[in-house]
Amino acid sequence: MQGWEDKMGRFLLIFCVFVFSFVCASEAGFEQSDFIERTINFIIFLAILWFFAADKVKEIFTARRKAIASKFSLIQDEEKKIKKEREDAERLLVDAKNKAAEIISMAKKECFLIDQQYNARLENDVRNLNRNFEELLLQEKRKVLQVELNEAFKRASREIKVSRDTYFEILSSGVRNG
Repeated sequence: MQGWEDKMGRFLLIFCVFVFSFVCASEAGFEQSDFIERTINFIIFLAILWFFAADKVKEIFTARRKAIASKFSLIQDEEKKIKKEREDAERLLVDAKNKAAEIISMAKKECFLIDQQYNARLENDVRNLNRNFEELLLQEKRKVLQVELNEAFKRASREIKVSRDTYFEILSSGVRNG
């Protein structure tokens, strides 16, 4: 703490110069004032105060300096910790954005694949429905034709009186030709 003692010595020197200039500048005579006695008393007071209180003042200021330094160190540590947490949070944010973009991309791909599968199934179902419809339509046409033929045959058989032997002969000739 050599710097503290140098500062106090400078202060006393400046104070003495100030007091001397004040004494020289006063209009009253030097013998008429008790200024010198008061100055000496003040210097003695400062010396006694310095003797008894210098160590305590030094300790107070040293302790204060240490406390300030430790608080400053803690603040710097907190600042570093906050900076690291911020960097981690920013890194996590970038990772989350990348992950979100990846998820969106995968979802679009899955949506496209599902759409293709759905369209393929839909086309297959439409083809099957068309085929089934055509088969049902053909069956209905056959039924209608059969019903029409049966009706026509019944009408023809009522109008034409043919014997059983003639029917048998017509049917057997159709079987032989077919």
